[in-house]
Amino acid sequence: MNAECRRAWRCHRCRQSAKSETKQVPQKSKGTASSSLPPTPSLKKDKAGQGTSSDVHVHTVQSDVSELKADSKEIMRLISDLSAKFEKSQEDLRQEFFKTTLQYENTITELKSQVADLREKCDKQTLIISRLEHNESAQQQQSLIRNVVIRNIDKRDNENFSAIVERIAAIADVNIAESDIDDVYRENRKQGNIVVKFCRTTKKSEFIKKTKGKKLSAGAVLGNGNGAGKYVHVNDQLTAYNRYLLWAAKNKAKACGWKFVWVKEGKVLYIFIPNQTSIS
Repeated sequence: MNAECRRAWRCHRCRQSAKSETKQVPQKSKGTASSSLPPTPSLKKDKAGQGTSSDVHVHTVQSDVSELKADSKEIMRLISDLSAKFEKSQEDLRQEFFKTTLQYENTITELKSQVADLREKCDKQTLIISRLEHNESAQQQQSLIRNVVIRNIDKRDNENFSAIVERIAAIADVNIAESDIDDVYRENRKQGNIVVKFCRTTKKSEFIKKTKGKKLSAGAVLGNGNGAGKYVHVNDQLTAYNRYLLWAAKNKAKACGWKFVWVKEGKVLYIFIPNQTSIS
């Protein structure tokens, strides 16, 4: 309520007394009574004041909206900047990852190449070592080309190896003179095989050939009932490598059905079918 309305306001009693006075007062006094009412221009002025207040409120809202728009633009700008930075960092990480992966791949490729080279060198060295071992074994076997081994004769005190060789030669019908034998000994001191070293390869081959198909009883070789129930075997003396090779060939023969496996002049031979050419 503005000032003009407050000044023109009357309570209900005053309003009733005013009405009664109006009825008694002559017609001319009506103009005076009506002049006491609030003038119309004051109401217009009040409406104008209310319109001004609304305009102020609208202006305030518009200002707030403008500020919100400005804030929204700033937020969008910040989001855009963050998005750009994130994309740049993501691209940097992608490039770094690609670079690191490429380095790892190059390193792995280089290592694989080095491993392949080392493997090739190792294979070559293994081949060379194998050939050297084979050549050494062949040389050792060549040094034993005139030797034979007599197995399954127990060691006794005061042994006479020459007499044992002569008894075996007599049973196998081989003529052996004292000059045909270079040396006779046991492989070791305890219970080794008897080794006979001939002076000539031809005499050694004849001794091996004629004793091969004979069943040489240890009792007949030793006499006096010694070694009863045992049989004496005469074979080529082999190196450790050739002994292993012979053992492996015999196991292979059992598994694959090879017909024969034997040793001739220090070489391990086998055959698949009878009368087929042997392969060493």
